[in-house]
Amino acid sequence: MPSPEPVVDLAKIEFPTDKLTLKELRKFCPDDFDRMDKRGRALGGPPDVRSQSEAILLLERDFASRAFNAAMGRPFNWNDPSKRDPEVYDQVNELGRKLLRGAYVAWGLATGQHHAEQLLRAVEQAAAEQAKAYAPPSRS
Repeated sequence: MPSPEPVVDLAKIEFPTDKLTLKELRKFCPDDFDRMDKRGRALGGPPDVRSQSEAILLLERDFASRAFNAAMGRPFNWNDPSKRDPEVYDQVNELGRKLLRGAYVAWGLATGQHHAEQLLRAVEQAAAEQAKAYAPPSRS
């Protein structure tokens, strides 16, 4: 039975959003956390923050996975119709980067777009470094 193909270990990567606390999210989106109904009762969870943070977390992990797979020499996922055309893939990739950079700045994780891009590249580098552990030994 062949061993499963290696995958990135996301638990070993330090993501920029790991630094976020609920207190910080509350500071950036107080209306989502501190909502009251007409009777003065607190409403349930913050749906906007929850959906935004889920999207950002998924994007971060997707970029880590892509970097790992690229370092392993694997092609991008041709099963996904949006990724069959390299031009479309590049557009989707850039949109994801733009969304992450914007979130990092908005949530105070980065001081600007350049810093946000550096944070994203650090995630990709950490994932690519993991792939090196699976490289065949060099024959020198």
